[in-house]
Amino acid sequence: MDYPRRSRGKSLNMKTTMSSRERILATIVGKPTDRIASDFRAEPEVYEKLRKHLKLADDEAVRIWAKSDFRDLASICNTGGYGG
Repeated sequence: MDYPRRSRGKSLNMKTTMSSRERILATIVGKPTDRIASDFRAEPEVYEKLRKHLKLADDEAVRIWAKSDFRDLASICNTGGYGG
């Protein structure tokens, strides 16, 4: 069986880069994405060390640096952490 060839790392018939929102929504409904959706989670001390080392402004900048597609609603809404 002949399979279509891919050019190095790019999916067929797709724009080069998807937004995190597009990537997650496509993943949920089982559509192809430009890359696997990723998540970055760490203890507050790790965020602090990364912010200082990378000279980033806040936790969101660390998530962007880590190419994290997911966001924790609890941290956005400031309700007190995971599931709480």
